[in-house]
Amino acid sequence: MDARISKQRTALVLDQPFFGALALRLKVVEDPSCKTFWTDSVSIGYNPSYLSQLNDLQTRGVLAHEVLHVAGGHCWRQGDRDPDLWNDACDYAINPIIIDAGMQLPKGVLIDARFTGKSAEEIYGILAQEKRSREKQRQEQQGQGQQDSGNPAGKSGSQPGVPNGGSSPPRSANGA
Repeated sequence: MDARISKQRTALVLDQPFFGALALRLKVVEDPSCKTFWTDSVSIGYNPSYLSQLNDLQTRGVLAHEVLHVAGGHCWRQGDRDPDLWNDACDYAINPIIIDAGMQLPKGVLIDARFTGKSAEEIYGILAQEKRSREKQRQEQQGQGQQDSGNPAGKSGSQPGVPNGGSSPPRSANGA
């Protein structure tokens, strides 16, 4: 185990006993094949290259983040949901808890104020609906493009005052 992870698990025990007690129950596994960190409820895996980019406080926050996935039972509650969308929903649910506990997370983590206080299931439902809406809009735009191809001016179907028939839905700063 990387010495920094060991140090930050100890810091969690001293500074955040809830997170620390749970972190000590999870085996730590170096996993260069993963992008960042992961947990399967038994272990926490990490990419050493990613870890090297984090400062100590971010490392502590990421460990607490993984612990909350386990504490929240996220691996057992996933069911037949889309795994990537479910992970995003869980991240939106737990990241504000980490921040509210006074810990740091790396830049670019999923945080959206509209999800604060909501369960992963509630957030997943919203994200799934938004994904379906984007896909439907994309299909409609593709269908409209096929209809427009027969018009020499290429302007049929465009909305007055809206260039190119509209715009994609707004996205949050983190790209979700």
